[in-house]
Order: sequence, then C-alpha cells, then structure tokens
Amino acid sequence: MLTDIETMVISSFPFSSLFNFKKKANSMLGYKHTKQAIEKMKSRFVNKTNNPVFGKTHSEYTKNLISIKKSIRPLGLYDKNYNLIEKYSNQVELANKFGVHKNDYF
Repeated sequence: MLTDIETMVISSFPFSSLFNFKKKANSMLGYKHTKQAIEKMKSRFVNKTNNPVFGKTHSEYTKNLISIKKSIRPLGLYDKNYNLIEKYSNQVELANKFGVHKNDYF
C-alpha cells in the first residue's frame, strides 16, 4: 500500500521537473543479493587503502567546517528576558566557549 501512495505522490508532480526518480515506486522487501554480489561488496573492504581518506587526518580548520556543515540548527545564548546574547553554530562551539565537553549538561 505504501508503494501505491508513493507512486501517487510522485505522479502528482510533472515528471520532467523531478531528478533521480522513477515513475512508479517499488519495494525491495524480501530481495536477496546474489552470492556474487555479496562477494563483490565484501571485496571492496579487503584493501583499506582503496579508501581515499585512509590514514589521513583532518586539520582543525577542516574539522570545524565539517562540524558547521553537520549542524542541525544554530544555538543561542539568551538572558532571562529572552534577549539573544550570543549565537553559536553548534553545540561544539558552545561547549568550547565554556570549556566543557559537548555532551556535558549544564
């Protein structure tokens, strides 16, 4: 039933304006990969150096960029009258401001 609803929703848009969609939804429920496909997927992980990031570390600048991009929403520090005092990109930036770990509750 869900695939029928999904097909109906997809068909309500002009198909030429959609990117990377099929006209009719389908389900992979119950699908089993072939043994050959499973072996091919496993073989990708045998040699870790095939991963372009293997053995590399990010700079602090890059880590900050990644953190900002992954932020769901910015955080604000407010006074008791709900006036914005300072805005932070994410909880890491806020935690650094107060010298605590990002998972600490204060």
